[in-house]
Amino acid sequence: MFDDVKTFLLCDESKFYLKNGDYDDTIYYFSVAVPKHLKNQLEADFLFLLQQHRVQAPVYHSTTVFKKRYPRTELMRDICDLIVKHKLHCYTF
Repeated sequence: MFDDVKTFLLCDESKFYLKNGDYDDTIYYFSVAVPKHLKNQLEADFLFLLQQHRVQAPVYHSTTVFKKRYPRTELMRDICDLIVKHKLHCYTF
């Protein structure tokens, strides 16, 4: 089914609303490009990070994993390190 695919794009967005006191009334889209040949290794590494940081959420999503009162900065750092280690390309729109 994905024989011709060489890269997966993992995407998410962040919304900012003026009525919530944000300076922008915008949506930012973020994407990380994952080469197909790294998919299994990255998935294993990422799941290990979630386990290591004791993430209990059944599905990873930033709104459930990261909270203002408990930002999990170490997990953020480790995810960034994973991106840098594998030299993944990141995009923002």
